[in-house]
Amino acid sequence: MIIYDDLPAISIYDLMKVGAQQRGVQTQWSVSLALTGHDNGQITIGVDISHPQPFITISQISNGQNRDYRVNIIAKPLQVNSGSNWYFICPVTGIHCRKLFYYRGSFQHRKAIPGIYSRQLLSGNQRKIISSYNNINVLAALAQKAGAPYFRPVYAGEPTKIYRKISKVVYAGKELSDVD
Repeated sequence: MIIYDDLPAISIYDLMKVGAQQRGVQTQWSVSLALTGHDNGQITIGVDISHPQPFITISQISNGQNRDYRVNIIAKPLQVNSGSNWYFICPVTGIHCRKLFYYRGSFQHRKAIPGIYSRQLLSGNQRKIISSYNNINVLAALAQKAGAPYFRPVYAGEPTKIYRKISKVVYAGKELSDVD
C-alpha cells in the first residue's frame, strides 16, 4: 500500500513560495529526490506563466534516464470575482488539483495512485489519543503566551484577540473533560 505522505510532491503553494505565480514570470528550481530502493534523482521544474496556457516543465534525471514533460496550469476565478485560484491539470487523469505526487517516474494526482494517507492507518482510538495530545500542546503554548510579561488580557476595556482565543480553547477543553 502506498502512503501519500511519504511521496515527494509539488503543490501550487510551492509555486507561490518561489514567486512563480505573477503573470509574465519564468522561474526555475531544482529538487533532489532520495527515493527508497532507487537511485537518487534530480528534478528540475521550470514554470512559465507568461505563455497564454501556463505550464510547468519537469525535467528529471533518474536511474540514468532523462525525461521531460509538461503539466498545464489553469486559473479558475473565485466566486466573488476577487481573483483566481491556480490548479494543475494532472497529466494522467486530467483532474484539476492543487498538489501532485511523484509516483513511478511522474507527477500525478492522488487518484491515479493506489494509496492512502498515513492518518488512515490509525484506528479511531489512536486518532483520539493523538488529537488529545495535540490539544494539550496547544494549551501549553497558549499558557506560555498568557504568562509572557507583555501579555494584556484587556485593552481599552475590551478583551484582546489572543485573550479571547485562549478563553475559547480553555472553555472548549473544560467541556471536553466534562464529557469524558
